[in-house]
Amino acid sequence: MGKKEELKDIIWEIWKISLNAKRFLQYSFYLHKPDTADELEYLKTSRDFKFIARALWRNAVIELSKLFNSSKNRDKFNIFHFISKLEKNGHYRDFKIDQAKIDNWYAQIDENKKTIDLINGLRDKVYAHTDGPSDKNGLDTPTFEQTEKLIVIIESVIKEIYSSIFNTHAMTDSPTLKLEPSKIIKVLAAEKKSRLKEVENLLKKNND
Repeated sequence: MGKKEELKDIIWEIWKISLNAKRFLQYSFYLHKPDTADELEYLKTSRDFKFIARALWRNAVIELSKLFNSSKNRDKFNIFHFISKLEKNGHYRDFKIDQAKIDNWYAQIDENKKTIDLINGLRDKVYAHTDGPSDKNGLDTPTFEQTEKLIVIIESVIKEIYSSIFNTHAMTDSPTLKLEPSKIIKVLAAEKKSRLKEVENLLKKNND
């Protein structure tokens, strides 16, 4: 396999991990912060959706930790290792990725180091093992907004590789990838509101 085919396989694997993280994050975000008060009230009283929201957030953390763990030996597709291969003395140096872009990626990663450390801490101490007590002492949780910035960094790398090397556009915001987590919640919240209204009307009628 030539280096170009090898690179294409690797960036596709990185994209798949990023896409999974993005999907988990978007659904989890909506379950925590829906559009309407009715939806929020429904979700607050649903044990099922509370469990689903936590599970989605956990999966988002695990997927992102695959991309932002700096160990070369632990996560094969981590972004630190990948970017280093694009450097002038790196494995993919022949593709001549603009050094200014590489420096900008490193700068963005550095700006988000706190979030990256939190994600990796959660993964290592809380979410990686489910067969024993988790150590949450001293751990904080990043916001959805902070976490989303990590996906933006990955998508920036993906777009540049596809544009510069494969002369095509990576549609990270393609309509076919658009998620609509609000649909089912809106339906369920409206259905519950309708049922409560029927009960309320029935009680009012009986009291008249």
